[in-house]
Amino acid sequence: MPRYSRSVKERAKKLVAQYGDLRLVAKVPGMPKVETLQKWADEEGWTVFIDGTLTIRTGRPKRFETAVQLEAEIGAYFLSLMEDMMHMVLVKDEDGNEMAILEPMDTPDGKRARRMVKAPTIPGLCINLDISKQTLDRYRLAEHDNQEEMFSEVIERALLMIEEFNMQKIYDPDGREGAKFILERVFKYYPKTIIEQVAGEKRLEDYFLE
Repeated sequence: MPRYSRSVKERAKKLVAQYGDLRLVAKVPGMPKVETLQKWADEEGWTVFIDGTLTIRTGRPKRFETAVQLEAEIGAYFLSLMEDMMHMVLVKDEDGNEMAILEPMDTPDGKRARRMVKAPTIPGLCINLDISKQTLDRYRLAEHDNQEEMFSEVIERALLMIEEFNMQKIYDPDGREGAKFILERVFKYYPKTIIEQVAGEKRLEDYFLE
């Protein structure tokens, strides 16, 4: 199938609004076949009514219909970054001899204990949700048809989990610098340098304040 530029698509959209019939638009010089126009209409969210009325909804169809669906897929993303925590337990074999094996740990309330082994990121979240960062920001700012369904709150909780992960990494010497970069650039923290006198030596530490 021939490749068409964005300008051709934009012209096609205007012609669709003018004629209200994909078949008529396909006859205009420079326009693709009806099949291609229909494909664009499906991808771009154009809704065409041949009876004289016409609506064109620009942009992709909504990725999520409800905040519950959005929250479920965000939860799946964070779970994909975790693994079960294991501990050593003693069991007896068939002969009654004790042996040590690894088993998943449970929390005091009976749930499976898990730990995050891969850093959560905003780009990773967007890739998992199959949306752009701009769309994520629109959800966060409640610029969506379903504002009443708390899209904004769901996104804010997800961002808070990413922020908290990086805050914890501040106390990890191996991950501190990367966490500081994320907190400064993404979550708008600023560093305050404090020099402490410890055992006769000066120690430089970075503390983050909102």
